[in-house]
Amino acid sequence: MVFPKKILMSSPEHFDVVYKINPHMSLENKVNKTLANAQWYNLRSIYENIGFDVEVIPGRSDLPDLVFMANQLISTRDGVILSRMNNIEREPEVDHIKKHLNIKNYFRPKNTFESMGDCLEDYQGKRFFCGYGFRTKKEVYEEINNYLPGEKVLIKLNSEKFYHLDTCLCIVDNETAFYVKSAFDDNGIDTLKKSFQKLIKVDEMEAETFLACNAHCPDGVNIIVEENAKKFQKSARDLGLKVHSVDTSEFLKSGGSIFCLKNQFWDY
Repeated sequence: MVFPKKILMSSPEHFDVVYKINPHMSLENKVNKTLANAQWYNLRSIYENIGFDVEVIPGRSDLPDLVFMANQLISTRDGVILSRMNNIEREPEVDHIKKHLNIKNYFRPKNTFESMGDCLEDYQGKRFFCGYGFRTKKEVYEEINNYLPGEKVLIKLNSEKFYHLDTCLCIVDNETAFYVKSAFDDNGIDTLKKSFQKLIKVDEMEAETFLACNAHCPDGVNIIVEENAKKFQKSARDLGLKVHSVDTSEFLKSGGSIFCLKNQFWDY
């Protein structure tokens, strides 16, 4: 099996914007909770309809960002690495998920590390793209090196608007990826060009306004895209991908979209 078939999500009933920890967040931009719930359930149904097993972790009233499940842990074929969150508001999420999943085989680094928000696995190529600069420290990759089985490709993030690697790099397969040019310096772009035969530039407006590059291709065939990212959707269809669009407008208020809302998990 090349791709993990389990998707972890956290129920959205307590999602809200009650603090500001990234440039997309504003306390004045109130969340429509009814709409957020509907958007979350729509995303869940897409994963289920394309053949993934979705496990839902209960939300918690004091953890409004728990829904962004990419950030608290990353699983590999060998075990789990737990995050060391950059912001104190989100740190309790890690233990909540660890307890719920009864995770026993894990490693937790001392340096800040926000897991699949910054560390993206190219499952077919057996590579890990390791972002750093805002939420994740570069030094952490030395700590977790032995826990990431495969080649490690380090990439520095260049723009606070794209504070996690999953907001500016979307891996389709071992040959193809989408990227946001302004999110990387020249060295980063050169690294990406050497890593992918097809490197597709995402429209800057769509990337910033709709987090278009926070799309998710879980199996190399299907890709889930924010519904307002029309140019991204066309590029994906041109590649022969099956495009599933979903509205994530309420979650964009907190600086997250599709990739942020799930954790693709190796089931042990």
